[in-house]
Amino acid sequence: MKNLIKRLVILLAMVLFAVPVFSQTEVPETIWDALDLRLWLQTFALLISLATFITTFVNGAFKIEKSATRKVMGWVISFILAALGKLLALGFLAEVSWLMILITGVLAGLGANGMFTVPLLQNLWYMLESLLNSPKAIEKLTAKKK
Repeated sequence: MKNLIKRLVILLAMVLFAVPVFSQTEVPETIWDALDLRLWLQTFALLISLATFITTFVNGAFKIEKSATRKVMGWVISFILAALGKLLALGFLAEVSWLMILITGVLAGLGANGMFTVPLLQNLWYMLESLLNSPKAIEKLTAKKK
């Protein structure tokens, strides 16, 4: 029975690794090109996939059992990935504001925790980005209060 469980875990790990590779918009030429972090942060869906993979690994490695702690860990890892993408100017995160990085971390955390589907979160992200980048929203955010 233990042998069967080990095989299922290995199979599940291989499937989870394949999801980010197949959801890339650029196909790497060699396996070493696939390890480039810029390819992993091209789209919001890839960020959620990477956050899910890392969150699952961390939760298993540190044997985190509480549901609330697992969810918080997903949000923290998602925000760290988004912030790294902004600081290193990787993928779609290179040109967004820090407010959008915070929103991206929260939304990717919701996806990494399995609370919402990726297409729904992606549409919500695009909607919030367009609202925050509209001229009226920029004026409201940058206006000095008297």
